[in-house]
Amino acid sequence: MTIHREIHLEDEICADLAAAGWLFDPTDASRYDRTQALYLDDVIAWIKASQPKAWDAIDKSHGTAAPKVIAERLRKALDAQGTLAVLRNGFDLIGLKQALAMCQFKPALAMNADLQSRYAANRLRASCDRSTTPSTTRTASTWSCSSTASRWRRLS
Repeated sequence: MTIHREIHLEDEICADLAAAGWLFDPTDASRYDRTQALYLDDVIAWIKASQPKAWDAIDKSHGTAAPKVIAERLRKALDAQGTLAVLRNGFDLIGLKQALAMCQFKPALAMNADLQSRYAANRLRASCDRSTTPSTTRTASTWSCSSTASRWRRLS
């Protein structure tokens, strides 16, 4: 057995990210939605924590289908606009007065408690080795910023 395998590097990267406050659990891959390319529970948790009024409106109008509606609309926005545009501007959902934000950048001043709490609610997740699309069995090492639906991919 050789120690020169990519998995050792991935494990170390994930451990370092977890030590820096990222969310990491080796079993996270089972929660990854390969169709939408999202950790949907992280997206929902981010919206609930950072935009509770928007979540209440979404939950009221869509009920138990709310996570599916959000995932589909977010995936369409990511495909159409790109990750950076969605991070900067959020995405629209029918019935909301303003776009759903997918991250909170660090506030320039610490005077606004609401912005500080939204910034603290950002969910950063590290995960390793899983198939990234529904139709392939090829695995990829993926580091993702789940609350922002951003993903970085390096195919092995």
